[in-house]
Amino acid sequence: MDTQIKQKEKIRFLESFKALQSDYVKDLQQYYKEEGNKMPLHARLAFEYGVESNKTTLRWCRNALIEILKNKVS
Repeated sequence: MDTQIKQKEKIRFLESFKALQSDYVKDLQQYYKEEGNKMPLHARLAFEYGVESNKTTLRWCRNALIEILKNKVS
């Protein structure tokens, strides 16, 4: 993205991605809260991995936004 699009577009993309990712994590957590105890062990472990992976993506997105906002280059 660095050389292809302007900073405003990068920020807009990451803010949109962050919002979608945040909603998705909330949906996954709600589903797990309601259904997790009904899942077989290996399914539950796989689902937990998916939730944690999406949380990591969300943290990365937040950090990327912070770094891009610090950078004054268009």
